[in-house]
Amino acid sequence: MKAELLLDMPRRASKETVPKGTVIDDPECHWLVRFGCAKPADDECRQAVPEWNEQRQIVMLAKYKKIAKGMATGEKRYDAASNEGE
Repeated sequence: MKAELLLDMPRRASKETVPKGTVIDDPECHWLVRFGCAKPADDECRQAVPEWNEQRQIVMLAKYKKIAKGMATGEKRYDAASNEGE
């Protein structure tokens, strides 16, 4: 089963990262697709994650980017990026 990373991902137990675009070949890589961190790279992975589609991928990536900027909730009083300069 194969999945292609959509984000730079930290490598387990290391400070290194696995770059975006890397194809992961692992029987458990469907979890990366389910969490929106990767897209299926073969039919086996597509069958394991039937709910995956391009629109869902776009939404999930947008959420990850907002969270990385400290804008997780969308409410000014809670989000770090909204409180800058106060």
